[in-house]
Amino acid sequence: MKIIKGNYGKAIICDNMDEKYGLPSLKDKEFETCFTDFPYNVNFKGKSLGGIEYEDNKDNYKQFCEERYIELKRICNGLIIFCGNPNLWMWSDIEHPRDLIIHYKPNAQTMSSMAYCGKFDVIICYGKFNRRFNLNVIKENIKFQDVVKHPCPNDSILYETMISQLKPDSIIDPFLGSGTTAEACEKLGIKWLGIELMEEYIPDIEKRINNGIKRRKLNNTKSLRSL
Repeated sequence: MKIIKGNYGKAIICDNMDEKYGLPSLKDKEFETCFTDFPYNVNFKGKSLGGIEYEDNKDNYKQFCEERYIELKRICNGLIIFCGNPNLWMWSDIEHPRDLIIHYKPNAQTMSSMAYCGKFDVIICYGKFNRRFNLNVIKENIKFQDVVKHPCPNDSILYETMISQLKPDSIIDPFLGSGTTAEACEKLGIKWLGIELMEEYIPDIEKRINNGIKRRKLNNTKSLRSL
């Protein structure tokens, strides 16, 4: 187990169902919102550009998702889950979402198994939120990140757009990956906790935490100059 700290939160490198450090160790309603990108189980196996072996093919996938969903529902008031378009019906079978958000990405070009969803992603919402999204369709082009270890890093601008609308006091991401949630929370000044299984992604997480810290400082400097 390793810990990577930022100004507003930390990333824990361990299995997210670890009894001592993972989801079971957290208190009921300890975080306001879960914001995470579950594995999609799209039968992909290969290497990232950074040479990391990556496989997205899990046995008992529904059980895998349901066990973590039960823990997250206990820990959080509301859940925002990037579920992967083919998995929408499976998630609806686990529990019918209270809402759906569509991420429309006009500049998406590939239809490979790692980016199969084409021009849009479905994002599902569970539980209670203090605020609602302004729209059920969020239009954001994909901005390709400069991280190289993780095979499919997400865009922090999309995360920041969504988090800024909800304005939660705290966020947990049990599938931190390259650290998108960490970067967005550091930029916005929101308490966060990330959990990631693979130590190989530590350089990405460190880089994105630092990016968020730098971007927040830059934004604060611009705000002071405008006074």
